[in-house]
Amino acid sequence: SILVPDPATGELVFVMVRGDEPSNELLGRRLRPGEGIAGWTALKRRAAIVNNVSADDRFFAGVDQDLKYRTRSILAVPVIGGNKLLAVIEVLNKRDGRLFSVGNKTLLGLMCRFAGEVLYSLVRDADLSKTGALIGAQRYSSASNPLLAAGDDTGTQS
Repeated sequence: SILVPDPATGELVFVMVRGDEPSNELLGRRLRPGEGIAGWTALKRRAAIVNNVSADDRFFAGVDQDLKYRTRSILAVPVIGGNKLLAVIEVLNKRDGRLFSVGNKTLLGLMCRFAGEVLYSLVRDADLSKTGALIGAQRYSSASNPLLAAGDDTGTQS
């Protein structure tokens, strides 16, 4: 699953869910700040391996109860770019009942770190190009259009 923070509320929102179980009911669902393993991961900005969720106080069983699902283990990793939390990736129930390992956490952590920086750079560059295009359009409009230049308060004449 991919959960992204809602800047207005601080909640994590499920925006993408994949797996063997039907997941449509999970899309759009929200977790309060700090709720569950994913919430803890977002709050602390640290990865978490929980191979026995029933023994971990951070686990939020509400989602399992509502969806009639049984989570046994979780690997959750933050996606951070530009020192901002962009998402949390959460993997449930490793196949064949195996446990999540430190190697799993390290590999997913590296992928999330790389993805976070790339996503942040793309968004930042897109914002800068929009800003640059707007500034360029404003300059072009003022410089090339005598009607607009006449109302220019910069003190220069065209």
